[in-house]
Amino acid sequence: MFWPVLLTLLVADCTTKELAETYLAPEATPHQVAGNVARLTLAHNPGAAMGLSGRPCWCSYCGATGRGRKVLPDRR
Repeated sequence: MFWPVLLTLLVADCTTKELAETYLAPEATPHQVAGNVARLTLAHNPGAAMGLSGRPCWCSYCGATGRGRKVLPDRR
């Protein structure tokens, strides 16, 4: 159960980052969504949330996952 959820989150995170950089460029410019209801603005925030150390994000996940598996015992 752990690995499929982790892989799904990894793919979703990396995909949404790529989509945001593609469709929300240039940075700091608001883009309207659904008329005047909502706006999206691209902002880079390195070191926050799941972008632990920037690109490539795969290395951050592998390192964090490996350390987490060593610290947390297997409780089967």
